[in-house]
Amino acid sequence: NIGFGSGLTTHTLLGSTAITSVDTIEIEPAMIEGARTFGAVVARAFNDPRSNIHIEDAKSFFAGRNEKYDVIVSEPSNPWVSGVSGLFSDEFYKQVKRYVRDDGVLVQWIQLYEIDTELVLSMLKALGNNFEDYVAYEAGPADMVILAVPKGSVPPLSDAVFAMPLVKADFERVGVKNVGDLRMRRIASKRHLEILAKSHGVPGNSDYFPVVDLRAPKLRFLGRTALDLSLLSSASVPIIDMLDRYDFPGMESVVSPIALQSQRPQRAVIAKSVRDVILDGVVRPGTKIEQETLLRSTFIRDTLIGCIDVENRSAIRDVLFDLGPLLSSQLAKAESAALWQKIEAAKCHARVSVETRNLIAVFKAVSNRDANAMALAAERVLDSAAPSTPAQLEYLVLAGMAGHYFSGNAEAARSLWLKRSKGLTDEGRGSPPFRLMLGLLAENNVRRAGP
Repeated sequence: NIGFGSGLTTHTLLGSTAITSVDTIEIEPAMIEGARTFGAVVARAFNDPRSNIHIEDAKSFFAGRNEKYDVIVSEPSNPWVSGVSGLFSDEFYKQVKRYVRDDGVLVQWIQLYEIDTELVLSMLKALGNNFEDYVAYEAGPADMVILAVPKGSVPPLSDAVFAMPLVKADFERVGVKNVGDLRMRRIASKRHLEILAKSHGVPGNSDYFPVVDLRAPKLRFLGRTALDLSLLSSASVPIIDMLDRYDFPGMESVVSPIALQSQRPQRAVIAKSVRDVILDGVVRPGTKIEQETLLRSTFIRDTLIGCIDVENRSAIRDVLFDLGPLLSSQLAKAESAALWQKIEAAKCHARVSVETRNLIAVFKAVSNRDANAMALAAERVLDSAAPSTPAQLEYLVLAGMAGHYFSGNAEAARSLWLKRSKGLTDEGRGSPPFRLMLGLLAENNVRRAGP
């Protein structure tokens, strides 16, 4: 474990019965003494005989050893701290890789606060230059944890650790009750993030080209963030889920308030609450839903299911655009199926405007991850009526492009972009989902061109 910090990582690792030894490397002795004040919360880091604390520089520690590890956890100080950016460099990852077993894993913490997207991608590019695969997970509201493997692909998460009482207790303290809660925090894999890095044109962070060391202090001063990366997995059009053929688990357990600090669990809980109001007209006990969201959910229930004022086309469209992207991207297929079925089975559905029915078809197709239906429905809505806001246009263009691409028609996706992109805002065109979509189209062009 690189970096002692509060001692909590070492303490947590030692909760596992599978671990025989933990070496923790910390360059500053005062950090270790300060961590002692946390007492029982980090007790295993100090009292467990498997814990070995080394006061040393991380690079020197590895240089003087020939030992390989099953797991290396890297949690250095923030990259803007003088000298720390070298622990996020191409050269460092090349060195660390030598000490990870072929079937082992590197666990890397990266902050998403006091930094920007390009610098995070620069660090990830350095990591990706040396590790064959990695997957990013959201650890909190502004923190990312990367699982990287030197060979092969990152394996699926296992629920074996939940059979270990100490680890299970540590997880439950932060609102993680099962492996589904962990899966929900998945952001993206190496493939997706490297496409984004390429779209930004960022070099990998290196000791010889220290882009992080040069830029990170300024970004800290400016208060920049890279939070848009953590929102990739909870984007309104689930491009990453579709790329990975990932079946979003939905709300498999009751999530604690602590867990709701993470973006996707938070959005999934809201989506389920909205669905329950539309389907049953009730707010479940313990559910948190903002008053405005509750009113909009009730409006959809009253109009599209209760058949009250069903001809109010513009209001229905705008409220559908507020709630539909959330419902279609942040619920599991099984969770959303009953919703669309009930709306379509309403006795007044035939009286609903064609525009509204087409829009419902878009959200239903996205919910089902039905690429062909997504493309057809999005194009129908775009051709029949002008979206009333830039956000509505961005959603339809992205849904249409994704639908065409995933149904094997990259040319149609490119044509839709060329036809509609001028109407998008600069912010929309430069958002991670659009960058990812355009990067996939560029990849497709390269494949078609051949060697």
